[in-house]
Parts: sequence; C-alpha cells; structure tokens
Amino acid sequence: MNELTNVHPEIWKNSTNQLVNVVSQIMSQKTFEDGTRSAAIEVVLALASQIPASLRKIDETKTMFLPALANMLTEADADMEAWAETTEEKETGSTDPYHTAVSAIDRIAIELGEKTVLPVFSMFIQQTVKSTEWQQRQAAYMTMGLIAECSKESLMKNMDEAMKLACAGLLDEHPRVRYAGLSCLALLLTELAPKAQKKYHAELMPVLMKMMATETLVKIQAHAVSATINFASGLTTDDDEDEDQTSTSGSKIMSIYAHTLFETLVVLLKKGIDQNYEPL
Repeated sequence: MNELTNVHPEIWKNSTNQLVNVVSQIMSQKTFEDGTRSAAIEVVLALASQIPASLRKIDETKTMFLPALANMLTEADADMEAWAETTEEKETGSTDPYHTAVSAIDRIAIELGEKTVLPVFSMFIQQTVKSTEWQQRQAAYMTMGLIAECSKESLMKNMDEAMKLACAGLLDEHPRVRYAGLSCLALLLTELAPKAQKKYHAELMPVLMKMMATETLVKIQAHAVSATINFASGLTTDDDEDEDQTSTSGSKIMSIYAHTLFETLVVLLKKGIDQNYEPL
C-alpha cells in the first residue's frame, strides 16, 4: 500500500478520512507487531508527501493520527542499560514504536505545516511535560524539538517561553528526559539562531559544560557536546535585518567560554577513548 500510495496517491481522494481512521487504530494497537504499526504509518506519510492538502482538511488527522503518533512516543523501552549502550546511529531505522514515532513526527510536521500540527502537539506537550512518568516527559521534549522546524515562526514569537521549557528538560531527574531535553534544545538553537544564542548564552553554556563534565553516562555527555555544536554553529548565522547591530558578536560570546570548554572537551575525549565510545 505504501508503494501504491506513492505512485497513485489519488486512489485515496474520496476515502482519506477512512484511511487515516484505520491507520490510526492500527498504530494504536500495542499488541500488533512493531513492523505492522510502522508499515501502516508509512502509508499516511506517503500520502502526506504527495497530497498533503488531503490530510490537512480532514478532522481525523488532528483528532486521531497526530495524537496516536504522540502517544507512541511514550512507548520507550525502559531498559536503561541497553539504551545507554546504543548510539543514535544504531537507533536510526529502528521500527520500535518510539523511534518510529520520532521519524514520523519529524516528517509529518514538515509536510503538513505549523497550522495543522502545532495545536495538536502543543496540547500534548502541555499534558505530558510535568507528568510523574519519565516516558511522558521525554515524549514532551522530543515532540517540541521535532516540530521546531515547522513551527519556527511561532517559536520565534514566543522564544522566552520556548527556551525556558526546553532548558527545564536539562535539569530533569531522569537521564532519558535530560537526553531528550538536549535534543529539544539543540533543535531549537538551530531554528532560533542566532537570537537564542545571543540572548541566553549566559544561562545555556554553563549548564551544557556542566553536563559534559558531570553526567555519569557518556551518551548524555556526548549529546551535550552535540547541543553545544548547534549553539556555536548558530552563532555563524547571518543576523536578521532588524538585528541590533551593537549586539555581541558570536566570536566574542564563544571566547567567554573557550578555556573551560576546551578543558572539558579534552577530559571528555579521553573518557570516550577509554570507553571506546565512537560518537566522541
């Protein structure tokens, strides 16, 4: 069905709502095999890439499919040891519910756009970000990061609120949530650059460097490095025309943290070598 939809998406022209209804029910059945659930989602994603308007105009997309995707993000495997030993590169292409949802939300958000996905996912984030269950909080931060690209305009208008929420994830008691918080922050820093970097560097950089130095899991330490790379890369972004030309330059901002950052990275690189951790 996926290949057929890619080649002839028009076959669903008069039954898009029924398709989305059935797919949403399949993907919500936790007793089904992961591959079955993933394959069903791919059909809707194929339709979204070919005829996104057909999905935007039906209620089932907002009331069934997108909420079902968000809920799949809460189905993360609780095996901490296995998670800590698995790199993102090895996780790519996985068909387990969590990683299927990550990939699907990233793709559907771009195809359908802010007006369709933001109201649904914003409500989900509000409902889960303060949950007592770490899987729910992790899902909230991942969702926020995954929709950052398609929601850039709204995030820019509400930058203070968005950055405050993302940074809260870095201080969470659970390591998986802190990791998701770093993912979220890195994606926001890409979309909100260079304004976010220039406005919040004094709050962000000390926290990121502390995570590099004190986190016990090298996977989280490496992810903090990745977020810092996004931070620094964003400072090279050309300023908007209305940017205050007197604001601090990117090079001056990085020079403030250069010494401590260098020392931290040297120690962390040695740890990565000792543990044979490839991402470092």
